[in-house]
This record gives sequence, structure tokens and C-alpha cells, in this order.
Amino acid sequence: PATIAAGSQIDNQHYLEHAIRLSQSPDIELRRRAVFSMARLKLPKDMTMPDSAFAALEMSAAKETDDQILASVVTSAFAFFEQDKTQQSRTVTLIASALAKGGEYTIYAASTLFGFHTNDLPLPLLDLLLSDLKAVSPDHKGTLDNIDYGLSHLLKKGEQERAIQFLEELLVAHPGKLTMKVFDSAARDILTSSPLISKVLTRWFLRGDPDLCQGVEEICDTHHGDDLSIEVDAAELKPLDLVHVMFVARKAIGYFFMKPVTAASVVISLMRLAPNDEVLYELGELLLNPLLMNYTGRMREYVANQAGRESGKVKETIDKALASIEKYLQDL
Repeated sequence: PATIAAGSQIDNQHYLEHAIRLSQSPDIELRRRAVFSMARLKLPKDMTMPDSAFAALEMSAAKETDDQILASVVTSAFAFFEQDKTQQSRTVTLIASALAKGGEYTIYAASTLFGFHTNDLPLPLLDLLLSDLKAVSPDHKGTLDNIDYGLSHLLKKGEQERAIQFLEELLVAHPGKLTMKVFDSAARDILTSSPLISKVLTRWFLRGDPDLCQGVEEICDTHHGDDLSIEVDAAELKPLDLVHVMFVARKAIGYFFMKPVTAASVVISLMRLAPNDEVLYELGELLLNPLLMNYTGRMREYVANQAGRESGKVKETIDKALASIEKYLQDL
């Protein structure tokens, strides 16, 4: 590969032809290195990628079953696309063909594209990679790290919905084996955006899947410093009725029981969305027991301070809970 890469700087056509010839060798090791070397060809920037180069990769994708060769097909096909952007459709089809047959090496090659070329991927190729990367093995840390980098790039470039949906499907597809601890970069990006953590918390708690709920907890575990306050996302909380509101409230209390300020912040934000007095009453009861009953110090101060910022029935409900815990402590 090094010889072909260096030689292509002198006579790119000559060395490309040799790479193509060797990619059809009866020796599998030669085929592996030849297809691998195609991604490293040094071609003039204004040069259109020859049809023979794409045809050679297409032949390899069709005939080969070797995982390493198929991985190199993925890498080389994208390198060809970077050289010639008019070949987008052909590139996507080629990479899809390799991914359909490949194994862990091919998945790793796809994760490398996703992790380090996120901003350069056309949408059809991005969606293809996101679909196939869900087959990643939970034991392959390098591949998972690449996926984490790619998700971080997606979140930063405004593709939050794609990133969140992919994370949901990935965590649910590997119950008990993959957690948000693996995707620490993506977790930090979610947590640093108030609208995004609100969306993720509300959606994942509302779904109720244990792996997603644990994922919310692990995202919040990356927080350092003052107590973390989170509000629910009203757009995600549909339908807005007693059952669904209380479901989210109970999930928040259960998973954030050791973070009582966070749990209380979620409950109070739900109070603001309460559709009727019954829901508001039930939320007030949850705020009292188990939160205020178990945390009469810092969390109680937070609730008291929050009461001063609320108004109407929400303030009345919080004040009632504070009065109840005060009476409880006096009686005790």
C-alpha cells in the first residue's frame, strides 16, 4: 500500500491500474492490500475518479466474503467519493453492498467514517451508516468510541433528532449490555443543552424502557458542581393526562432518588403543565412523600426557594407540601 500511495504521486494512472489488477489476484493477502491501498491513492484534486476504479470496488463487493476486504471497500469507496462528489449514489450503493456482507471489521470501517467524517457525509450515506451501526458488538470499544465521536458531531451540528433516535434504538437493541457510560462525549453534549436534556429525559422516561431510563440517569451522572435542575419538555409529554404525567414523575423520583433536587425540579416542572387539579394534587403528594419526607435539608431549601418563584395553584401546591413537612417534623 505504501508503494502504491507513493507511486500514485508520480504516475497516478499507472499505479491505480496496478491496484485494480492486484485487487483481482488469486492471493487473498494481495487482494486485501490492493483494495486497502485504493483509499490512499494520491490523485490531483480536479481529477475525476475513473470508472474502472469504482468498477473494481464493485466487483470486490460482489465477489468477496472476506471481512477485511469488505472493510477496505467501505473506506476506499468513501475516499473515491471525496475525490468525485458526483458519484454519491454509486458510493452509497457500494458501501451498502459491503456492509450487508461484512462483519466486525466492516462495521469498524463504517464507524470510522461516521466518527471522523460526520460533517462530510451526504444524508443518504449518513442514514445508511446509522442503520448498520446498530449491529455493533457491545464488546468492541474502538468501534463504540468512533460512534460516540460521530454522535457528538451530530449533536453539535444540529442533527439532534437523528442522534437521539439512534441512541434509543441502539440501547434498546442491546439491553443490559450497552449503556450511556460508553457514549460519554454524547452524554456531555446532551447535558450541556437544557432543551436537549429536557427532551431526552421526558421522551425516555415516558417510554419507560429500563435501558433508556438508566440512560437518563447516566447522562445526569456526568454533571459536576451545583445541584442539577431539569424541566420536562411539554412537546414530548403527550397525552397530557394523569397517567402519563404521574408515570414521568415516578420515573424521575425513582431514578433520581439520590439526586433529590433533580427529582424535585422535574416534579415541579410537571406541576406547571398539570391539566387539572387532580394531577396537581397527586404531584404535590409525591413532592411531600417520598421527597420531602426523606430529604429535609438541602432539597427542602430548594423547594422553598422554588415556591417563591412560582404563582397560582403551583405555588399553593408547593406551599401545602412545605407546610405538611413542617407539621410532620414538629409532630415527630
